[in-house]
Amino acid sequence: MSNDFVAKELAVCQVCGVEHMTGVLLHKHLRPIKNTVTHYEMCEEHQKLADDGYVAMIVIDETASTIINDNVIKPGEEYRTGEIIHARQSVLNDMLNVETTEPIIFINEEVAEKFHKLQEMTDEPK
Repeated sequence: MSNDFVAKELAVCQVCGVEHMTGVLLHKHLRPIKNTVTHYEMCEEHQKLADDGYVAMIVIDETASTIINDNVIKPGEEYRTGEIIHARQSVLNDMLNVETTEPIIFINEEVAEKFHKLQEMTDEPK
């Protein structure tokens, strides 16, 4: 007899999109079930970065994203470029004048480029 009535409960990391196991599901009538994504939750790597004071800046293409009113991007319909920048909360406050307590923010490509230029300026030897 197989255990088809037992499956993995999976979460999707909001930062990298990787599925990871968070629990076990058991069908209460012992009917077959499959591994199921039930929620979003950061993977171990990205949760550690968030716990250490880093913010994940996920770069999106605004022109390919679904925009609703007032240039607000519809949640879940942002078009990610694949670039993710991690920065300390204090760096965001100082360099980009952004204050957030969220572990994840979405930025457009223009902001990402400005961040890279600021980072290059601070990395240069004095």
